Amino acid sequence: MGRYPGTMDGSGRASGDTGGVEQHPVDSRGRPDLRTFHRSAEFYAQLHLEGVEEFDFHKRVEGQWGLIARGKDAVAHLVNLLHHPDPEARADGAAGLAQIGETDPAVQSTLIATLEHAATHEERDTLLQALGQMRSRAALPAIARLIRSDATDGDTQAMAIEALGKIARKGFDKRPGPRAAALEYLARSGA
Repeated sequence: MGRYPGTMDGSGRASGDTGGVEQHPVDSRGRPDLRTFHRSAEFYAQLHLEGVEEFDFHKRVEGQWGLIARGKDAVAHLVNLLHHPDPEARADGAAGLAQIGETDPAVQSTLIATLEHAATHEERDTLLQALGQMRSRAALPAIARLIRSDATDGDTQAMAIEALGKIARKGFDKRPGPRAAALEYLARSGA
């Protein structure tokens, strides 16, 4: 088992400057052991914001995983990130909410509104991933617009199709002609 944050150096040990943040054991997928995050959600929210403001990757990631580890106690902090001026911070908020498995309709509405005004493709794609992972049926109209629009970039359209597949429990992205299959489903379902 390696350590987090930092990169693995081949020996299972972390390398690189960690910017003074704690190191946590990681599993084979590179995910830290969430049981080792013992500080409050407020602490991790502040650490994340410092990381964003200081362009400090290690603080940002430590704060993000800490918020995920705090679970429901971190929901308000993650929702606040959806209103941050930095698109990467907004994407972090969406990803954290998806990791926690937040199902509150008000949170999902905030994610959908953030999707409608996403500033970057990366932010939009992260929001789509979160809404798909949450299986948010309320997101279907926004997702359908992205799939139907010829102006949507290919990666975002693929992410929208994948999100629709998770919500509808269909594997559109695994079929030949995934967009056509998604469009057919949308037409049949009235979404």
